[in-house]
Parts: sequence; C-alpha cells; structure tokens
Amino acid sequence: MFSSTWVSSAPSAAPASVSAYDLTEEYGTDAAVKVSRILQALETAGFPKAHINSYSAFDRVLSGITWLLHRIVRREDAEIGRVQWDVLFQSHKKMKPRLGLAQEAIRCIETLHYACPVPIQPHQLLLQDFGDMETVEKLVLWLIDEGQDAQYLEKIRRERAFLQVMSPQDERKHVSPLKKEVEFLVNTYAPKRRWQYVAVEGEAEENEDALIQRCLLEYGERVTVALDDEPMMDTSEEGNNQVDVMAQIASQAAAIASGGASKPRGGSMRGLRRTKRNDPHAADFDRQYQKAMKQAKEEQQALQSKRREREAKLLQRVVSVPEVKQDEIKEQVRSSDKSSLDEARAQLKNHELQIQALIQEKKDLDAATKDSKARAVALDEALAAVKQEMTELEVQTPKDEAAQAHMAKLRQLVMKNETLKREKNEFRTKCRLELEALKERVEKMKLLVAEDAANQGEEALRLNEIEQMHAQMAQK
Repeated sequence: MFSSTWVSSAPSAAPASVSAYDLTEEYGTDAAVKVSRILQALETAGFPKAHINSYSAFDRVLSGITWLLHRIVRREDAEIGRVQWDVLFQSHKKMKPRLGLAQEAIRCIETLHYACPVPIQPHQLLLQDFGDMETVEKLVLWLIDEGQDAQYLEKIRRERAFLQVMSPQDERKHVSPLKKEVEFLVNTYAPKRRWQYVAVEGEAEENEDALIQRCLLEYGERVTVALDDEPMMDTSEEGNNQVDVMAQIASQAAAIASGGASKPRGGSMRGLRRTKRNDPHAADFDRQYQKAMKQAKEEQQALQSKRREREAKLLQRVVSVPEVKQDEIKEQVRSSDKSSLDEARAQLKNHELQIQALIQEKKDLDAATKDSKARAVALDEALAAVKQEMTELEVQTPKDEAAQAHMAKLRQLVMKNETLKREKNEFRTKCRLELEALKERVEKMKLLVAEDAANQGEEALRLNEIEQMHAQMAQK
C-alpha cells in the first residue's frame, strides 16, 4: 500500500485552498483548513498521494507519515523503524484497521534514535478531534524537518541536484548499463498496452476494484478469483501417499498432545472422533466454520460473476492501442531532449554567472584576509618587542636589599612629591579664587567710600551755611 521509494523534496508551493483537497463536506470549514494544511505540507515535501481526493484524509495523512518514516529510517533499520503493514488496497473505513495502522506508525516513531518533541497517541492520528489535528500537523512538520536534516541522505540530494542540470543523454551515461541477458529479459517481458478504454461523457467514477480490473485488462491480464473445491487426494503416486500418511500421523499426534491424552492404541482415534462428535462446542464451531466457508464461497462467486459481467462490458468499449512509429518516437525524444538541453544551458549560464560572482567575492575576501594577516603579524612583532623590553627592565632592576629599600623610599618620595604638587595646585586654585573674591570686595568698598565722600561734601556745605547763619545771628 505504501511505497518506500525516496522522492526528493519539492520546492515550496503556493498556498492551496481548502476546496483543492475536497474536505469541507467531511470535516466542516474550520477542521478542513487544519487538515488541508497538513496535506499541503506533505505535498510540498514531495508526497505524491496528498492531492488525490479519491482517498480519504486518514489514508493520505497516515500514508504521508509512513512515507516520511521510510525516508528518515535507514534501510538496514527498516524492520524496526519502518511501518510494516501488509494490507493492500484497503480503504480503512473500519475502526480496528485504522487504529492498528496508527499504532504501528506511533511504534515506529517511538523507536527512532532521537526523541519526538510532539507528544502524540495513536487515537490522535484518526483525526477525529479538532485539537488532534494541530498535534498531527506539528508531527508532520517535525518529520519533514528531520527528513531534510538527515545526514545519510546528503549524498542522494547532491546527486539529484547534479542530475537536474544535466541533459538526459549525460544522465544515461552515468547509469551502469545492464547485461545483455538482463536487457533481453526486460525488453521481452516488459508490459505492453494492448487495448485502450473509450470513456463516455458523464460516466460515473468507478470504484477501485473496477479501475484495477480495467487497467490490467488493457495490458492483457484478467483478474480472477480462486474457486477451488475441496482438494482431491491423489493416491496414484507412492511419494504423495507417503507424505499424506506422515501428515495424518503428525496431525493425530498434535491432536492427542493438545488434548492431554496418553499414547493411542488400537481404537483411540475412533474414541477421539466420538468425543469430538459429542462435544457441543466443537459441533457448534464446525457449523459456524462451514457456514463461514459457504458464505465466503458465495461472496467469491458473486465477485467473480460481477467481474465477468464488467469484463464483458469493458471488452465492448475497448479499441486497439495505436502503434507509434519509431520515427515519431525518435522525433519526440529529440524534441524533449532539445527542450531539456535548452533549459539545462540556461541553468548552466546562470550557474556560471553565480560562480563568477562567488569567485570575485572570494578574491575580495582573500585580499581582506591577507591584510588582516599582515596586521596580525605586525601586532605579534610589537608584542614580542614589548615583552623583550620588559624582560630587559627586569634584568636591569637591582636585586640587593639596599637598592630595593632606596627604590621603595624613592617611590615614596615621588608619591609624596606628586601629592605636594597636587596640594600646591589646589592651594593656588584656592588662592586665586580668594584673590578674586577680595578684589570684588575692594571694588565694592571703593564704591562705598566714594559715595561716603560725596555725602561728606554735602554735609560740610550745610555746616558752613549753618555757621554763617549763626554768625549773622550773633552779629545781629
């Protein structure tokens, strides 16, 4: 049901509408948007089944998850990490097979070498709850990212990217040729289309079984159902008789061992058959088994008759496939090769321009790197010179105690001198400020004295006038 063929990731596609996946009728508007987002992510990653609306959303989403696991898990770990599900062409409408497939997918996710950051349960993959759809979307996006980051697929990605810009002729050159015997067998037994079905306008879409039968019939294959009756024992050959006898003995021994009886003697088999007939559960089981076998045969007969009727109708509406001449095939191949060659040349030209730009950028970076290296060498030389000077100073420094004491005293005196210089400068600044303040006060005092002198002259005039008045009065 699921293909394990690796497909390269497709480029990002434009956002698809909800109607493109035909989910509104099944899920509603809001839920259809969520499921469409999941299918769009799978289709963008290259999953070819995401846009086939004849499958249910469950089939497409679970198939996509299985496809992503086939891409992520290595081939040698396929038995453990890849989904092992042998149901072929099943629509998964019942709950049990759907839940079984979901459990198998979750088991494979849990067996990965790295932990899944999305906590998810098997029932959430059934897409029955609105919140589960968001969880499934996160899981799908995480699997897509892991597939893109897989290191062991890097070689395949490089080869595919290399082959995309090559012509088909060059691509065929890199494929190892088949042996003559293998090529003869492939050409001889290759399926050839013999008939072509003529569709009628307005014809209803048929189910999957009818489509398979039509496709096989066009290639000359007929779909039949095995309706074999009870197998007849052929006792003519000695070898078959010996095999049948050994099979009967083995079945009898297994029946006795399962029943817990001792080793049978002369009439033990007859007693065993009598016990089986008297057991009501065994009789009921036999009746149900016979009924189920009869029903299965009836269903097979109905299916066979239905397929025969359908085959008769199909044969009435098929025509022979027109044979394409070899010249036309060569012309088509040449035209396709020419178009692909033109595209490859255009891509090659763009790549050459990009390569030239990268080469120029590399040259600029090399020049900048060379300049940086020269600066680094100059800095290293300056640092080495400084270290050498420090070493020479350490060597020239006196080692005796007296010289060290004098040096310590000299350092103290130098520090004291620096302190005195600083205090002297502070004192000068303070004196300058006080001198300016005193000058301002002197100017103010001069102004006051001048005002007082003017006032004293006026008082002297008044006193003279008063004295004159007293003298005049005294004379009188």
